[in-house]
Amino acid sequence: GESDRLIARVRAGEVSAYAELVRAHQADVWRVVVGMLRDARASEDLVQQAFVNAYEHLDRYRLGADFGAWIKAIARNLV
Repeated sequence: GESDRLIARVRAGEVSAYAELVRAHQADVWRVVVGMLRDARASEDLVQQAFVNAYEHLDRYRLGADFGAWIKAIARNLV
C-alpha cells in the first residue's frame, strides 16, 4: 500500500517521505491518544513521540503489515 511505498523511500534514505507518512496517519493516532488521555496538550506531545519512536524503529516494521495499526499500538503503549 501507500504506507509501504513511503516506508521503502524512508529506508532508502529519503527522510522527507516520513513527513508524508505522518500526515497520512496523525489524525487517526491523535483520536486514539486523546480518547485515552482526554487531554489535548498531553496528547499532542504523545502523538509526536509515537512518530519519533516509530521512525527510530522503522527497521522493525514488516512491509505488508498495517502501518496504521502499528503506529497506533506504539501510541497506546506510550499512553
